Amino acid sequence: MDAHTTSYSVAAEDVGATIDELAARLLGAAGGLAVARGGAWLDGRRVGHGEERPAAGARLELRHPPQGGYRDVSLAPADIAYEDAWLLIVHKRAGWYVGATPWDAQGNVLAALGRMLAARDGLAPPLHLAHQLDRDTSGLLLVSRHPAANAPLQAAFAGGRVAKRYLTLCAGAPPESGELRTGHGRAAGGRWRIYPADEVGRALPGGGGRVKEARTGYRVLRYLRGAALVEATPHTGRTHQIRLHLAYLGHPLLGDARYGGPGSYLGLELPGHMLHAAALGLDHPLGGGRIELASPAPELFDAILSLGAAQPAGEVAAEGAEQAADAAADDEDARLSHNARVEHHAGQDGGDADEQAVEREALAGRPTRHEAAHTGEEQEEQQEEQVERVGEGGRGEEVAEAEQAQDQLEDQADREIH
Repeated sequence: MDAHTTSYSVAAEDVGATIDELAARLLGAAGGLAVARGGAWLDGRRVGHGEERPAAGARLELRHPPQGGYRDVSLAPADIAYEDAWLLIVHKRAGWYVGATPWDAQGNVLAALGRMLAARDGLAPPLHLAHQLDRDTSGLLLVSRHPAANAPLQAAFAGGRVAKRYLTLCAGAPPESGELRTGHGRAAGGRWRIYPADEVGRALPGGGGRVKEARTGYRVLRYLRGAALVEATPHTGRTHQIRLHLAYLGHPLLGDARYGGPGSYLGLELPGHMLHAAALGLDHPLGGGRIELASPAPELFDAILSLGAAQPAGEVAAEGAEQAADAAADDEDARLSHNARVEHHAGQDGGDADEQAVEREALAGRPTRHEAAHTGEEQEEQQEEQVERVGEGGRGEEVAEAEQAQDQLEDQADREIH
């Protein structure tokens, strides 16, 4: 049990007490807040309300937020990019969870959207996430508001018929364009990592599924001082795909501590990784024509571009051009081919250079030295792992069913890609 969970076995003398009462006895006001936010779990299921009276022997868990505390999410009409009777597309902000976390069912986009629609229309429709965005990723998030849209949306994503374009700011000066094709899966420790392309399809240890293909195209839009503005187009939909691929390329996202990215840029502290879902295109799942939407990048992107004295790609300053040439020479064979190969680092110790160690640790799924030096960030990363395991597939608490359904969809997508 981690430090963010209070666990209690209901005793015989507790029978008749409500969960609200038990939580208050255990933790006082903090216990009541945990229940109110949806962080109370009874025998592995989330408790819907605090008036339930558990039986003797039941296991009550009160789950608490990481060091940063609860996150409050509130949506306004301006946050809605598109709406009809079947779909909603939201301008998600960085720092927002898209769905419930183990410790909080209230502070997320889906819950906030339900509250906004209930206040506006008198009743919230059955909302369902069509895909996932990481907490610190901003941009366009697609939500269905009618069950009839769910199956065709899932089929569109699985079949690669949803066009997605991202903007990101990464460290260093990557070559001007390229495409990465690798394997993707969990490492032995549970974190996502890159695998060699020729390992796609092989079984992962410990019942962790199999290595799946991950393919991303990219092009540099502007070079900055020590960084670059990059447009990335994922052709598959793997967790952390763009973040992992750019880290593998040797140019992790600014602010992406998990995969070796710097926590600041030219003295500007970064609250999280710099990734924005800038464009989304799809045919309406129920015959309503083509939907093409764009989302402006957050103000922090503009601040970094101004700070870095951006120049259009092709007009790189002498220093940046030299960096790009060096990177291209280093990566020519190993990083940009359709058969991108990755050295297998599992079980190896860190090398002599900190930068090489960060890359090995991140891509092998281990915490980086940068992360280990920030205990608060590390605690939040551990909670993020819980969110990923609960939220994979976008079904909230229905973990096993969601993972099975997601695997089936990914299998279908892999067959079409190959």
